[in-house]
Amino acid sequence: MELINGGNELTFEKADHYKKNRFIIQAGVNRSTFKFTGTTDLVGLQFTKSYSPAFSVGFDHFIKPAVGKVILRTEISFHTDKFHGEYKKINTWQDYYDLKRNTIGVNLSILTNLYNGSSFKFFIGAGGGLNFSNYPENNHYTIYGEPTPAATKFAPHFNASSITLAGRAGCVLRNRIEFSFMCNGVIGRLTENYTAYSDKYSSQQLRVGYLFSNRKK
Repeated sequence: MELINGGNELTFEKADHYKKNRFIIQAGVNRSTFKFTGTTDLVGLQFTKSYSPAFSVGFDHFIKPAVGKVILRTEISFHTDKFHGEYKKINTWQDYYDLKRNTIGVNLSILTNLYNGSSFKFFIGAGGGLNFSNYPENNHYTIYGEPTPAATKFAPHFNASSITLAGRAGCVLRNRIEFSFMCNGVIGRLTENYTAYSDKYSSQQLRVGYLFSNRKK
């Protein structure tokens, strides 16, 4: 016997009614921050926060399908970051930086239902993954006054991939609708290995998801 849904006993016959995997789709809002660190003028740039849609698809694998307390989640996600930075040196001399980053992530997480009721579940989880990014905008420039055209400045090169760590918490209603909050951080840096400076990036996501049933028909 196993205990599930607030202490109800689960027989072996009922346990056979559940599949080991289920498909999931999610959408939400991504909020991210970025800044340069180090000893160059890039550190003076103050970047706006980025808000954008976020999407993911994947599947859950249940360690014990009928109990459903511990879950391995594999997902592919997509989001875009768009940052605008400014650094005002004197009244007529101002630096600007425009950065856009498109990211596809492959993530693996372990989720645990701390409360595992039949119609309501509360879970926490942690994991990591690999992000693949491209940067269609990576522009650093200076304007010396209103009539003066922008002068291009050095813009660092960014890595095409990065390793991430993630933590999340959320709830599931009636085994179908999931609400979750997720925090992501990058191990290392987004820019290539420059000695004079580095960078810091983090993101948070609010997600709503639909969970396909893992019950056998």
